[in-house]
Parts: sequence; structure tokens; C-alpha cells
Amino acid sequence: MKILIVNTHSILNAGDAAIVLTQFQLLKNYFPELSVSITSRTPQLDNKIYKSLGIKVFPPIFPAPSVYSSLTQKFRQTIINLIDLQSKYALIKEMKECDLVIASGGGYFWTHRRFFPGPMFVQNYCHIELASQLHKPIVFFPQSFGPLRNKMASRVLLRLLESDYTVGIYAREKISLDFLSTLMRTNKSRVFYCPDLAFALDLGSSSEDSPSDLDLPKPVIALSLRQWDFPEAKNPREQKIKQDNYLKAFQKLSENIFQVLKGSILIFCQSRGPGSFEDDRILSIKLFENLKRTIPESHLRYSELQDTSHPLSIVQILKKADLLVATRFHSAIFALNANIPVISISYQPKSRGIMETLGLGHFCLDIAEFNGEGIFSLAKEIIEHSSKVREDIQNKISQIRLEIKTQLEKSLQAFLKNKT
Repeated sequence: MKILIVNTHSILNAGDAAIVLTQFQLLKNYFPELSVSITSRTPQLDNKIYKSLGIKVFPPIFPAPSVYSSLTQKFRQTIINLIDLQSKYALIKEMKECDLVIASGGGYFWTHRRFFPGPMFVQNYCHIELASQLHKPIVFFPQSFGPLRNKMASRVLLRLLESDYTVGIYAREKISLDFLSTLMRTNKSRVFYCPDLAFALDLGSSSEDSPSDLDLPKPVIALSLRQWDFPEAKNPREQKIKQDNYLKAFQKLSENIFQVLKGSILIFCQSRGPGSFEDDRILSIKLFENLKRTIPESHLRYSELQDTSHPLSIVQILKKADLLVATRFHSAIFALNANIPVISISYQPKSRGIMETLGLGHFCLDIAEFNGEGIFSLAKEIIEHSSKVREDIQNKISQIRLEIKTQLEKSLQAFLKNKT
């Protein structure tokens, strides 16, 4: 069985890496004689992790300039990608030879642009459209859909979803399921709910002791920040105010944790790129430097992760925490997998949708509205009732893992049935 997984992001984002590894393991269990290849926005870097598993890595057909930092890099690398016909031919050849094309779990078909879909949307679309043109069966593994702020994006996505070659579509939260129900006119019987695949990450190799240099006075609150441009902001000034308030809220929360609870702060970065917008280190280091003025070294840590760190490295870090406050939602999933309570800072509908599906909507706050005092009260509530919260999490995660296995087998069985 030869499978091509398109639209993976980058090993630099531990959430994406977790999904790639989970997909590989799930497929390996289902198809013992399996050959897997993927597309990645950072193919050379990803190859350092995936080559040992026998996974081939290809660059995308269409570039997404946002993965590069400076304007010069965006222009140069985009041109290089566009004229690299050899790699495009290799990917097309790989797709022609494969038995099944999977739109990678964890993806997001959305755009906030009014008149034309953004480059990331176009990149994701191109791979699926090519698979459809080559008459390859297509499965959308659990991902998010919508909102779409322009008619062109809605029209082209609808064509992919209703293609005769699309054999399964999985939404990873109810809000995406509702969006698809409204958007689609046919093929609705092939749409299913399935939780985010990172919930099924194999934690077997995470049983080793977590780093001793992260031992801190309890309670330990782990923080996961991310750069965000607040697309709803009406002008650059409003955007800057919102970004400053976001950072100040984390700073106030951290100071309250130390001053009131005598607790500690542990900062880590789920995503290290590609591109400055995806590099959480920039904002995380800024918060760390600010906190060094008010919180002593004995109660404060910034955990540095390498570019090619395995996703389970984050699980090891989170084992030291009593609570995670997460903007990156896959950081939240890592914590929940390790039975660590989470407060999710929602910057896109997917975060709230998944937390509500878990019955944890009370612990999800909007990025544009939360403040340090409010989130501190919520953190205290969770810490005081930690045993009950952890019990609820453990029960829910067990259910989710079973649901993922059951749901994905539906499409794989349907694919095999059609193939024969």
C-alpha cells in the first residue's frame, strides 16, 4: 500500500510532527506493507526525523511565502520553489504511483482575506486538486474547515469536498462539522466527526524521566505563547494594543502565580518556525526577560527546544507542570494526553470547538478578551480541584483515542472496498 500525505506543515511545529507520526503509526497498524511519503514546507529539515522511519519528504507544489522570515527570503525562496520543476515532477510522479492521497490531519482550510484566498489555502488546495485530476481516492483526515471570508475560497473548497474521488472527510470539532453541513450540497454522507489525531500520539517512549533541571517549587504553571496578528483589528494601532495586552495578561498571570501561590513559571515553545510568525521563541523570550525582573530564578524557567526536537520532548516538559496555559492548541493536547489540566487561549474557532467537545469549554478563553486577573482565578480553581479535573480528562482521552481508531477505520475500509 502506497500512501501520499499532503499538506503537512513542518517538524518545527511539534503539533504537526505529532500528527504526522500518529498518522504513520495508525496507517502502519492498518496496512503492514506500507510505503508513506509526505509534502512538507521544510522538507530538508523534516527529512532528518522522518527518513529513519522510511518516510519520503517532498516540497509542496505551490510555495507559501509566510514560512520565510524576511521579504528578501520570501521573494527568493518563492521563485526557487516555482522554478524547481524537477521536485514538482518527482511529487507528481509519486502521486501518480500512490494508492491513496490523504489531506493531513491538523490542517485548516480557512481564510480571513476578503477577495482572494491566502497562499496557505492555495497551497493546500493545489495538492488535493491535483490528486482529484489524477483520479486518486482522497481522504481528509481530521482537520478544521472555515470560516471563509470570500466566495472564491468557498467555491474551490466545495469542489474538492464534493469530488467523486473524495471518499472521506473528517472534521475535528463540531464547529467545522456545522460549517461543512452548511457549505456542502452533496457527499454529506462521507462527512464524519473525528477528534484531532494528536490525541492518539503514542506516549510509550515518553516514560523516561523528564529533565531534572526543570524541577521547580509547586504549583508549576507551564505557558505556551504564540505570535498573533489579531486579524479582526481595524488598524495597526489597534493590532499593537491587542498584542501588548496579550503579553501583559501572561505577565500578570505569572506574577500572581508567584506572589499569591508561591508557585513557579515554566515557559516553552511548541513551534520554532518556519517564518517569524510561526516562531514562538520571539514572544516567549520577551516574556521570560520581563518576568526575570519580578520572579527569581528559583521559580522561573525557559525551556529551549531544538529545531528537530521530537514532540515527546514537550510531553517530558509538561510532566513537570500542574497546569498548562496554552495558546498553541496542540500544546494543550500534549498536556491532556499526559493528564495535565489546561486553560486554552482561543485564537481560532478550532480551539474553542475542541475544548467544548471535550466538555472543557469553561477552561477556554478568547485571545482578544482574557486578562491576567481573570485567568489567575481560573487557574486557582483548577489547581484547587486538580484531582477531579484530572480524572475527567483521563476518562475523556480514553474515549477519544477509541473514537479516532473507530472513525478512521470507516474510511479505510470504504477505500479498500472501492479498490476491490
